[in-house]
Amino acid sequence: MPTLTAGFAQVDITPPIGVGMSGYGSRTKPADGINDPLIAQALVLSSGEQAAAIVCMDNIGLNWDMVCAARERAEVASGIPEGNIVIAGSHTHWGPMTSGGKYMPEYLRATISEEYNETLVAALARIVAEANSSRVEVVAGIGSGFSDLVTFNRRVGAPDLSTLWIAAMPPERAIIASREGNRLAREWRRGEHRGPRLSAPIAELDGNRVGPADGEVGLLRLETLDGMPLAGLVNFACHAVCGGDEETFYSWSADWPGQARAAFSSLLGGPMMFAAGCSGDQVPRWRQGNSRERVGKSVGAEAAHVWWGIDENSGDLPLGVTRRSIELPPNTRVPSLAQAQANLAAKPDPEGSDAQWERACVMLAEEIEAGLAAEVWAMRLGDLGIIGLPGEPLTEIGLQIKQRSPFAHTMVVSLANGAMAYFPTDDAIHAGGYEAEWSPVGLGTERMLVETGLDLLRDLYGRGEG
Repeated sequence: MPTLTAGFAQVDITPPIGVGMSGYGSRTKPADGINDPLIAQALVLSSGEQAAAIVCMDNIGLNWDMVCAARERAEVASGIPEGNIVIAGSHTHWGPMTSGGKYMPEYLRATISEEYNETLVAALARIVAEANSSRVEVVAGIGSGFSDLVTFNRRVGAPDLSTLWIAAMPPERAIIASREGNRLAREWRRGEHRGPRLSAPIAELDGNRVGPADGEVGLLRLETLDGMPLAGLVNFACHAVCGGDEETFYSWSADWPGQARAAFSSLLGGPMMFAAGCSGDQVPRWRQGNSRERVGKSVGAEAAHVWWGIDENSGDLPLGVTRRSIELPPNTRVPSLAQAQANLAAKPDPEGSDAQWERACVMLAEEIEAGLAAEVWAMRLGDLGIIGLPGEPLTEIGLQIKQRSPFAHTMVVSLANGAMAYFPTDDAIHAGGYEAEWSPVGLGTERMLVETGLDLLRDLYGRGEG
């Protein structure tokens, strides 16, 4: 079996002050400060004739054009085929707006910096090349644990069976939603098809029902032959929306993933990479104040605990990469482009806050008209399978892939090689709510993503690589 080698590199990608911010439609100006730096990290793995690069960055997610530009440049700089490279965003809501944002007023869209975008693309390609050139022989270990009182599912079932969208709860209610959601997720057992979608009515939550909360912390551990940590790749499903004090609402921040990396590194002396799981409906228990530290340290410490608990390492693990392009079905509830444009034009102030939904409908209609092509990316390293999905899947999509995967360990990475939209389940589309309405994709998306991901994993599992 060929020898496994790996290399790691990172770069500061904090934008200049004055660049527009992504994440919140309530913002009225560009960034005016730096709370903590944004970084991008690259991990290159190579075994025999196979090589793959995983790039994780503090960004809400890159569009397809920027992903393609970065992968093409990385291939030229490193020799790694562009199809073997995945670029994933952490989904911090305190990062730059690099594209889109058409639901935002024009004066904010004008704060997108093409100069910064060019710098970012170049930086991503450069760290792939640097990681590739710094490769050394390594041994890899794979494991998982749980940080299962950190998140809850913000799609809540009301007693009348309607769907509520609750982004934040008081602490005494959030812990109940978190505990019950994680209990549900644990019932999505391996080898089965789906699991419970909603809990029984919970008296402490006014009779509301909660959905699954996936608290699994997946880890790929890479050590040099002398036992030094090269890097840890961590997969966890939680929106990066903790925030801090009010005065930092316009300050760049990696949010809780930055604190997780810091906690992990302080415990192990090596870097942690964060790959967001299927967190389209997963939000942190705590908000503002010291919530970034609470969530980040919880996840980072659990990842370190998993690292120490892995007792099997190997340097002769099979490595393989594959991908598939698919066309996702459209959201049929979105008006036609002509109708959406007419609705927007009819607003007294099309650029005002009261026209945000109409601007969003124009954006969604344009995306549908352009076609909803998506790339599903997959990699294997030994008993670990990784799936990359180019949007924000609801957690049930990730749970289905993990429970039916042929691999002993599976990571499902969101916002990977694209940031198309929310990827709702069919049940969520029927129920309605934010994630289903603010998406260009429609019924059948769930099945296409799950089955495509599983097909790719089975292919990698069956053929192996080396």
